[in-house]
Amino acid sequence: GAPRVGSARLCTACDEFVPRTWRVFSTSDVVPTVPPKYLWGFLHAGIGVELDPEKNTLTVRGRTADLKEALAEEEEEDKARLEREAAGEELEGSSLMLAFQGDVWASFNGDELSELRRVLGTGSQAVGEHMEDNYFARITECLSESVRAT
Repeated sequence: GAPRVGSARLCTACDEFVPRTWRVFSTSDVVPTVPPKYLWGFLHAGIGVELDPEKNTLTVRGRTADLKEALAEEEEEDKARLEREAAGEELEGSSLMLAFQGDVWASFNGDELSELRRVLGTGSQAVGEHMEDNYFARITECLSESVRAT
């Protein structure tokens, strides 16, 4: 799995210029859940494919659901910032820098903290599941299961 990569503008550009990007992630992997969306507004690019090791399934989840809305919101914020700047208003630092001034753990909601504790509590299994050889083995296993089922 991959962490959230950036703003809606960046994810939209990635999806436009590299439309066949696949992001395979395991349901037991914490990495795709970071950084929290509401911390800096980071989102995923590409087409998400969920690997569930307990069910031996691969499920295409598609692109980030709220990407268009997030992009429109970013553009409105940029427009408002440019208008304030043109009016001579003093602007605050970037939201990224402001977020660092607070408690990073406070940016996680209860569900995300529970998931983080669960995944980290599994010890080396969480790390091992994130390694490439494990992903290839699990994908091969899921695909061979689906071939046998047909």
